[in-house]
Amino acid sequence: NNCHEKEAMVVQQQQQQHRVNACAFHFGIGRISNTVIPGLSAVETTANLRSKWFVLPYGDQTLSLYSNVFTFLGGYPDQCLMEDYELVSLLRTRSSFLSSFSSKCHGNEKRGKMYKEELVLVPSADGRTNNNNNNSSSKSYKALCSPRRWSKFGVLYVTYMNSYFVNLYAKGLHSDDLYCLYYKCKEKPYRFDGDLSPWEVIMKDEIVNL
Repeated sequence: NNCHEKEAMVVQQQQQQHRVNACAFHFGIGRISNTVIPGLSAVETTANLRSKWFVLPYGDQTLSLYSNVFTFLGGYPDQCLMEDYELVSLLRTRSSFLSSFSSKCHGNEKRGKMYKEELVLVPSADGRTNNNNNNSSSKSYKALCSPRRWSKFGVLYVTYMNSYFVNLYAKGLHSDDLYCLYYKCKEKPYRFDGDLSPWEVIMKDEIVNL
C-alpha cells in the first residue's frame, strides 16, 4: 500500500500544472563610483534567496502581475507603508487557495491534476528559469535600488531596521503607526484628495461611465 501511495504522489506531482500569476526582478543595489560599501553583495544574495525560497520579493524588485489578478486582489493595498509586502501576501494567499480549490473543481480531483499559481523571478539572461536554477554564473536581470541609505547609515543598521519594521508589521502593527515610528512623527499620514485611494477613484470613475 505504501508503494502505491508513493507512486500516486509522484504521478500527482508530475501532473501538477503551474501558471505564473506575477513576476519580479532579482534584487540589486547600485554602486557609487570610487566608493566601497562593505556588505552590499551579501544583502543582494540574501534578498534573492528570500525571494526564491520563500517567494517574498519586495516592491523595489518591480512586481508585475496580470490586470485580472490585480483586480481580483482589489488593487494595490491602500496604505502608506508595507504595501508591497501586503500585495505579495495577497498573491501568496490567492495561490494557496486556488491550489487547494482547483483540485476539487471540474473533475480535476478524479484526474489527479492540480493547478497551482506561483510568483517567479524574471529568467536570467541566458533564458534559464531562476526558480530551479542553482548556477550562480547565470547572469540575472536585476532591479537596482539606490545605494543612498546603505551608504549613509551602513549595511548593518539598514538591514536591522528593515527587518525590525517588517517584523513589527507582521505582528500586527498598523501601517499608519509604522509610518509614525519610521519617520518619528506624531501625526498619522492623511490624504489631500479625500478618503478614496487613487485605485478607488479609478474604479468609481469606471462605474460612473458604464
